[in-house]
Amino acid sequence: MTALGLIVAAFTMSLIMRSTFVSIAPVSDVLGADLGLDPAGMGLLMAIPVLCFGLFSPVASLLIARGGANLAMTVMFLGVALGIIVRSAGGTAAAFIGTIILGAAITVGNVVLPVLVRRDMPAKRAGIATGVFIAGANVGSLVSTVTTVPLVEALGWQLALGAWVLVVAASLAIWVAIIRPRHAFRWAPEPGQTPASVLDTPPLEAAPLPAVRERTWGSFTAIALLIGFGAQTFSYYGVTAWLPALLADRLRVDAAEAGGAAGIFQICAIVGSLGAPIVAARFGSFTAVMGIWACWLAVPLGLLLAPEGWAIWVMLGGIAQGGGITIVLTLVTEVARSHSHVRRLSAFVQGGGYAIGATGSIVLGAAFAASGTWTVPLFIVLGSTTAYGVLVGAAALRAGRASATSAPR
Repeated sequence: MTALGLIVAAFTMSLIMRSTFVSIAPVSDVLGADLGLDPAGMGLLMAIPVLCFGLFSPVASLLIARGGANLAMTVMFLGVALGIIVRSAGGTAAAFIGTIILGAAITVGNVVLPVLVRRDMPAKRAGIATGVFIAGANVGSLVSTVTTVPLVEALGWQLALGAWVLVVAASLAIWVAIIRPRHAFRWAPEPGQTPASVLDTPPLEAAPLPAVRERTWGSFTAIALLIGFGAQTFSYYGVTAWLPALLADRLRVDAAEAGGAAGIFQICAIVGSLGAPIVAARFGSFTAVMGIWACWLAVPLGLLLAPEGWAIWVMLGGIAQGGGITIVLTLVTEVARSHSHVRRLSAFVQGGGYAIGATGSIVLGAAFAASGTWTVPLFIVLGSTTAYGVLVGAAALRAGRASATSAPR
């Protein structure tokens, strides 16, 4: 696959990966009433995809190893389509089963992206493809948030949510056209899994890195990226869930304006996801991480010390959440020593990171309920964003030194 083809594929897959489950939130009251679910039940339904990201990452890694990255992408598209259809069939059981299928399929896409980037993108441009992917995810989230309510009002929730299968079908068609059918549906195990061969020789194979032990649990960098990514996703899901309520309670912002703040948070992520790779390429990953950290810190500190400037803090937080995930996934491709290592490292970092992130909305909600104030939740966000800056910054420093000296990471 060419670099341009990968960028197009990354954007195409990203449009459906987050939007298909984010679309539930704006119509949760309608779904809850029809399915007979109370707020706790709807909260569980909306949390399932993120929980799947943590639970199914090892399975996704195994699928990629045994079937190949191209087939894994095709399976991801087909799985998302199946999940949408089952979820829209009607009934509580179908809603939960379909959402689990969706979560499992999207997990494959999460894990396979760094594998494709490592295989098909020149090292200096790895961040671009990752940034386009994250930007597309935020575009998809924004589109789904804006369009779901009017579609539900016109068609009912089953057809409105089911209509996303048309977008998935178009995305699958684009993917197959880019990679060609004989590769999109071909069982091509990773070298070392079986004697079968894979596609064209990956660009990075022409200049192999020194033979080293490829570690995950035993590597400080891998563990720092896992916990740092967990802190990033914890902050993202926590702020996303509670920002409108916080603004309404703390500043008496009306519901429409609070909802608009959530939209700003998503839109500005596009700036971060596309800008972070540019900063990293010009000034280094460590500088990019420090800039992202400063933007993240502006959210809790700004809302604590100068809440009247909330629009600025939300904009900076949006830039941070888009750039934060982009840099972590880019570092995964940079520090990995081989194609099999990037697959395992991607599953390791994202599996553990999303498991941590899934608790974000729960922890912040419990902290608010226990304290009766948003001060405690904001201090928790301050702690999680600080963990991101320290740990991912340390990983970026080690990766930079290792790259400069060709020493083992």
